[in-house]
Amino acid sequence: MAESRWRWTRREWDALLFLGQLAADRAGYQLRGVRGWAHLNDVQEASAGGYFEVLPRLHARGLLDRADVRAPNRVRSEWVYRITMRGVQVAGAQGLKPHRAIPAPRLAEAEPAVYAPSRQRGALLLLRAAYDDTAVPVHFGGRGWVTGRELGARVEAANRLCGRQRGSVFYAVDGTDLRWLADNGLVERREDPTRPHVVWWRVTELGRTVVLLEWKPGP
Repeated sequence: MAESRWRWTRREWDALLFLGQLAADRAGYQLRGVRGWAHLNDVQEASAGGYFEVLPRLHARGLLDRADVRAPNRVRSEWVYRITMRGVQVAGAQGLKPHRAIPAPRLAEAEPAVYAPSRQRGALLLLRAAYDDTAVPVHFGGRGWVTGRELGARVEAANRLCGRQRGSVFYAVDGTDLRWLADNGLVERREDPTRPHVVWWRVTELGRTVVLLEWKPGP
């Protein structure tokens, strides 16, 4: 269907404009040599939500590109999206032109980075730091094991150190975040043999080495 005959919704326009501006600002995630990529969660965070079906629909019409950035052990796809040149042209036909040229991405990524939501990403970074921290006592014959309470203390300490800007803020971590990381093979868990209901967590080798997508905010 011609774009002029398509009945646009407000969310479709908002998503297209958000991703167009993100690419023009060289912001968002970097993938295939260019920035401008965003996950559904990022689009929803910038707007009022309700974009679950919008981004796949725009991709099906050739207005958005997408890339699967799931963790290696994850079954379901984890898509990030970026406006295409056709998307730029469609927006431009409505007088909505970005202030900078938008470069095209490379065709493939040899070792693509992995997407993790903000909370889970922060938890993984703190567990990596705990693994490298020689002050953390050895448990279960290995380094890097911390309890959920100890991880919470690290969240507070990290936020005092680095401030509360997006990209550096660490959110409070709960069992859901840690289970997400465990389900994706990025952390492992052990139950305390002497204290009921106490669970220990440690980053896995995959969790220590996998490259994480890093969000760059716009100007």
